[in-house]
Amino acid sequence: MFEQNKKTNWLYLIGIVVIVLLAVEVVMLILQNRQLKAALIAMAAPPMIPLQRGDRVEHVKLQDMNDNTVDLFSEDSKEKKLLFVFSLTCPHCEKNLVKWQSIIDNNTNSHCDFIGISTRVLEGTKKYVKEHNVRFQSFCAEIDTSFRRKYGISIVPQTILINSNRTVEKVWLGELNDEQIYYRKLRILNQFHVVTNIVSVVILRTHATSLQDMTLYTLGLVVMTMNSRSTQAALIGAVTTFYQNNQ
Repeated sequence: MFEQNKKTNWLYLIGIVVIVLLAVEVVMLILQNRQLKAALIAMAAPPMIPLQRGDRVEHVKLQDMNDNTVDLFSEDSKEKKLLFVFSLTCPHCEKNLVKWQSIIDNNTNSHCDFIGISTRVLEGTKKYVKEHNVRFQSFCAEIDTSFRRKYGISIVPQTILINSNRTVEKVWLGELNDEQIYYRKLRILNQFHVVTNIVSVVILRTHATSLQDMTLYTLGLVVMTMNSRSTQAALIGAVTTFYQNNQ
């Protein structure tokens, strides 16, 4: 009788173990199905297309480094905005930090807000900003999950120039190169007409040693009126060479 009860108890325990294992397997299958469903939805979704010149961007909510929630575009804002979009784990973003700061340092009197936007979590962004000595104003887009979709952020880094009407003027994808940085240095953001820019250059370059020097330097601003990308690239290359050789 005792042996029979013992055998029954063992069978009961084995049955419980089997039920628990089956329950665990069911839970794992449910989680895998959810992940697969999310992956299929992501694959089926249309690809995020980067912003183009002339696009009008939407309002988004951001968090600053003091945990305050703000709107990227306030109603009374009259300034342009140059956005530096970065990720905390992106090596090209890290390399771009110095280049972004260089743009700011050369446009200190511009009517433009320079804004860094992290696509990752707020606490991680705070740590990143501190460790990398980020000196420009930085925000985190974690609170607004629609940011990537609204601003077409499929790759980072991105540099996006937006006017006060929330209309995109220019987008630079990936790490900036020297020519792009110099282009931004020349294109003073608080001046809206190319003639004004050229006059400013003439004033700044009064120490030019020859007419050739003045002409070559001025070409860097004339490039803004060119529609041909190849012509722009050629002129920017010439101006960059001149700038580097006269430092």
